[in-house]
Amino acid sequence: MFYQPIDDKNPIGKMRENIMLSTSTSNSSFLNGNNFEGNDDRLTLTLDCETRDNYREPMSKIRKIAFIASISSCILVVIVFLFLPCNKNCVAKHQLTKFTKTINWIKSYEKLELKGSINTVGSANKNSPLNLIFMYRNDKIFPDLTMRKNKIKSNGGIMKINGNSGEIDWQNSMTNEPMYIDCSLIDCDNNGVNDCLVLDAYFQLACIDETGHWIYYNSNSKSPKIRNFDLLDFPLILPDLTNDNVKEIMMSSNNGKNNTTNLVLLSGNNGKILAEETQNCSSIHKLQIDSDYVIKFICVVKENIEQQIFKNLTDFYTLMTKKPVKKLQPISAIKQHKYFGRRASTNAQKIITNIQDKELVIDNKDVWPKSKMSLKLTGKKDGDIINYYTFTGSKIYAFTPVTFSLNVSISKSRKDNIHGFIVKFWTWNGTDISYNLEKSRPKRDLKTQRSNYTNQNQTFATYKTKVRFLKESILLIVFNSTNMKAENVSASDIVQFCQKPIGSNDADDDSICQPDLSYQENSILITDIDNDGSKELVSYYSSFYDENQGDNIVTDRWKLKTYIQLFKLETELPKLYGSDYDIF
Repeated sequence: MFYQPIDDKNPIGKMRENIMLSTSTSNSSFLNGNNFEGNDDRLTLTLDCETRDNYREPMSKIRKIAFIASISSCILVVIVFLFLPCNKNCVAKHQLTKFTKTINWIKSYEKLELKGSINTVGSANKNSPLNLIFMYRNDKIFPDLTMRKNKIKSNGGIMKINGNSGEIDWQNSMTNEPMYIDCSLIDCDNNGVNDCLVLDAYFQLACIDETGHWIYYNSNSKSPKIRNFDLLDFPLILPDLTNDNVKEIMMSSNNGKNNTTNLVLLSGNNGKILAEETQNCSSIHKLQIDSDYVIKFICVVKENIEQQIFKNLTDFYTLMTKKPVKKLQPISAIKQHKYFGRRASTNAQKIITNIQDKELVIDNKDVWPKSKMSLKLTGKKDGDIINYYTFTGSKIYAFTPVTFSLNVSISKSRKDNIHGFIVKFWTWNGTDISYNLEKSRPKRDLKTQRSNYTNQNQTFATYKTKVRFLKESILLIVFNSTNMKAENVSASDIVQFCQKPIGSNDADDDSICQPDLSYQENSILITDIDNDGSKELVSYYSSFYDENQGDNIVTDRWKLKTYIQLFKLETELPKLYGSDYDIF
């Protein structure tokens, strides 16, 4: 903002003269009453002159018409601009690029835990910045009593965060906790902008658009509410079969009968069931479709007995609906959901991530928090394998890494290609604090992790509670043409609560933990928020915080908070080259 300097000498001087003149005149008039009375003729003459000077001739008709027309035109312009319909598409492109530049920010959100992968959504205006979509669940350890009192049935929901500022654009609660989300697969309402498919913990499907409107919700209402996370596969995206320009969806659905599962074909446009066939499977896994439109899936007949089933899509649709199928979109053009992360029941998992000639291998073994982790970073040079770094540790878990490749300015005269990995770790210090939480709350069914709020005569229980103190760190491994650099770019303290009702078995996997390690598996994203060609790093974490900062964990007041941080990756990376070669 620019300010024009004002020459205050002359204005103040003139003002001072005016004040002095008016003061002296008034004083002489009121203090010298005789002189005032003796000058009647002079005063009369002065008043007559002033009257003539203040006289104004009335406006002519032409001037009146012009004056009224000018006022009316001003009012008309205001009215037109107030009621003129306009959306984001009529905003000038240069206006969008002026105020949508992303800057570094960090925001906190209370009484919720973010979970799962970070999704981005755009809008009909391709120049507008991207926004962030998250799943969340409510506080399970110290639930909101106000929601329970008001009979609000919410176990989580979906929220949209403004990518430029971190502010909440909208937040939609869900009766059932969301488990998976993908905003890159389908345009349910066929408006040119991808919508978000959401799968909740009871295998019910929903589609929500970028404005927070539910296009459909709980479409597969026949499915019993049975939760088994490892049996929860994301739906398969199929070509358009109904000629409405919207892709279709296929998923499995438990029909409540022993050893049978339904294979369900849903309309991607409205979520209604197009076809349904019962399979002699206790569960169905790994739904896939190949280039010949053959659907493949694993049928679990009995425990430890599996078989692969093949079905032709066109034959299946024609047989079930008695309708012909027209030419289908190539399967290669249809994007499918990718699951990155560790199954809850898996005690060992190897993650191999490659970029250019570098390979990062991460091994997580055993059950958290007593898990062991090994990390090995290698590369190739002149046909030889180079071991850049090897690390092993206990009570540590490495999340799924992400890769990046950038062309950044190292100096005014030098640009360099930079690539590498970003890895998030959780580390436990080996101690926890156990106590019994005797607050009255509904007894939970641990198999469904669902609270019963409908029964007025609720059963209340005391919970075994553990408090763990963790450290979350983010490691940035960077390569350029001549060097390698590894830097801890973030470190945060995390307080985790785990609890289960007294009387349950002692297995740790029987506990409800918050924040949950499995929910943080994909809590890092690299993307271009403001469409300026540069990359931003987005990361989130959740933790409990002591409101009164007391010394007694049992009596202290704990509040769940989640933090989201965004920083310009290409702006921060050159700072790593300010010192000598370093690795860890």
